[in-house]
Amino acid sequence: MAAIKQFLSELRRRRVIRAAGLYILVAWMVIQVGEATFESLALPDWGLRLVIVLSALGFPIVLVLAWAYDLEPAGEQKIVRTPAEVVAVEVPEAPPLERKPIGSIAVLPFADMSPDGDQEYFADGIAEELLNALTRCCAHLRVPARTSSFAFKGKDVDARE
Repeated sequence: MAAIKQFLSELRRRRVIRAAGLYILVAWMVIQVGEATFESLALPDWGLRLVIVLSALGFPIVLVLAWAYDLEPAGEQKIVRTPAEVVAVEVPEAPPLERKPIGSIAVLPFADMSPDGDQEYFADGIAEELLNALTRCCAHLRVPARTSSFAFKGKDVDARE
C-alpha cells in the first residue's frame, strides 16, 4: 500500500497525471474535429480510424516522456539524479575602499523682501527651480529634497544645522 502511495506521489510530482489528462483532452478534441470534417471533405473512413489509432498509440509515449522530463513553464528540464557535492571557495578579502567626501548642497527657501510682502510664491518658485536645476545637472552632488530644505522656512536656524 505504501509503495502505491509513493508511486502516485511520484506521478504527481513529475506531472505525469497532468500530461495524461491534457493528452486525452487534446486527442478527444482532434477526434471530434476529425469526425465532423472527414465526412464533409469526403475523406475515406479509414482516415478517422487512423487518427484514433495514432492517438491511442501516442498515449503511452506521452506518459513515458512526461515521466522522463519535468515539464515546467520555463521549458522542459531533464530529471537527472546526481549525488550532491559540497563545494567551498575561499574569497580573498578586498582592499578597503577609499571614502571620498560626497559633495552636497541644500537650497533653502528665500525670504520675501518685497515692500508689500506678497511675493512669497515667487521666492519659493525660484528656490524650487534652483533645486531642480542642481538635481538635473550635477549628478556628483547630493541635493536634499524640497521638503527637507523648506522645513527651515520661516525659522531662524544656524546654517550648520
